[in-house]
Amino acid sequence: MREGLKYFTIGRRLPKFLAKPLFGNRAKFGTHFKENDPDWIEWEERYLDFYYQTQKKNTGKRVNDAGYKIMRRIDLDGMRVLEVGPGDIQHLRFWKGRPNIYTIVDVKEKMLERSRDRIPSP
Repeated sequence: MREGLKYFTIGRRLPKFLAKPLFGNRAKFGTHFKENDPDWIEWEERYLDFYYQTQKKNTGKRVNDAGYKIMRRIDLDGMRVLEVGPGDIQHLRFWKGRPNIYTIVDVKEKMLERSRDRIPSP
């Protein structure tokens, strides 16, 4: 995060006894990571496995799919769509219509590669 840039998340609004287990002990460990930190390196290596275990199976999949079903009510034909954090965009099956422009943004290059491979050509 750039110096001086402020952001507000739900974690800042929750009581500490809830925020700490959900978002970590930010008072103790801060909000910036060190790229050479062994725990960060391990997280980067395991992230995709974690993503698939928690978001693409069982309860995580059901919760995500329930939200995606809302997309069936929105006609995307001719629209411009920006999707932040598209994952591997398996939710395309829930789309109604096809946008003219579909832009994806993700902090994980591997996710962008997977998404790009799944987007149908015009």
